[in-house]
Amino acid sequence: MQAKQTLAISVKRGESHSARNHTKDPNPTPTLVPDRGNSAGRKPASLKVAIQLEGFTVSRSCRTYNFRVTDAPGEFRQFSVHVLLEWFRATPLKFQDGPLLTLERLKQELDRETGDSHAQASLNVGKPDIVEYLERHYPPKARTWHRVPPARMRD
Repeated sequence: MQAKQTLAISVKRGESHSARNHTKDPNPTPTLVPDRGNSAGRKPASLKVAIQLEGFTVSRSCRTYNFRVTDAPGEFRQFSVHVLLEWFRATPLKFQDGPLLTLERLKQELDRETGDSHAQASLNVGKPDIVEYLERHYPPKARTWHRVPPARMRD
């Protein structure tokens, strides 16, 4: 059974500026802030963690999504989450699923952190991660209709 987490999306405005005309960025990047519960050995619930997708790169074999995680004001960590391109061809996974899939993978690792062990800076998405993602986000559609043979159909 999975614990539900709430996400608050906040937009940082005015932090990035255009180099050409020194104006505020009209398209600020959203920041996802998970609301963490308090469990033994984990960070206290009052600590908010901001996770920001900084972009992705594509190589011959994978897509790499880069994240910036801010645990405390002024302190941040960089993470890279890799998805093999083969997974996009061999499964119903779409390229649009990449950011959310990798965000969920990163959150999973951050939730496992304790005072003694920290998440690795480079993570991989495996087949179990993809299967779980597809089950959560693409449930089988319930069919409420029955197919009528063509001979019985009327115009």
